[in-house]
Amino acid sequence: GEWDLGPISVPGVTFVNDIVLDGVHGYAYMSDDGGDGGILAVDVRGTGMRRYAGDSTRAQPSANNTYPLCGRTLELGPSPSDGIAYLPHADRVYYCPLTGRELFSLDAAQLRTPSGDAGATVLSHGLKTGMSDGLTFDSVGTLYYGDLNNCSVYSWDSALRSLSASNQYVLEPSSPEVCDWADTFGWDDSEGRLLLVSNRLELFANGLMNFTSPDANFRILSYYLKRTSYQST
Repeated sequence: GEWDLGPISVPGVTFVNDIVLDGVHGYAYMSDDGGDGGILAVDVRGTGMRRYAGDSTRAQPSANNTYPLCGRTLELGPSPSDGIAYLPHADRVYYCPLTGRELFSLDAAQLRTPSGDAGATVLSHGLKTGMSDGLTFDSVGTLYYGDLNNCSVYSWDSALRSLSASNQYVLEPSSPEVCDWADTFGWDDSEGRLLLVSNRLELFANGLMNFTSPDANFRILSYYLKRTSYQST
């Protein structure tokens, strides 16, 4: 089917960036990476849609909009809510700005309910090791996310509720050649694998991507975790 997101969009500003699916309630949750950001909820059966925007969806830019990214200091425009993940057994949507390290979540039931107050349920879980684009949960509540500043991938057990330096675990050590800009995650449940696309997006955004070099700009990484996706719960 098709859904007109006009009623929950900001004309000329909204940029729908990423999507996660809630099969139990029949909803899709999306991140709006335009303006002050937002989290969108769409009933895939066509019965309604809602939007939340607030302090937690806004960008957290640096003073001069430059960031250390894989060994370079490069410019990125302020970018709000970007990464998004859904945790079914808690019925919460997790999200983060692209320019910023803080991880947030909100109650998905309040987001789905026309009279709900999703803003009152927002939690800050603290600071990730770095900026992230893609996020994803496995079936037991472990969150996986890129660290764009350090060309890495990390994991965190959401049952701990708060991020700290001691409870974020390296899945992909710093690897500028292999993991430059961890963008999109996917799952192969049949083999228990987490898949990741890296694409050097920061180079492209700054006009620095080399398309003539024999070195690959785009890679698919695979991690054998013996885990399945959040949708298999």
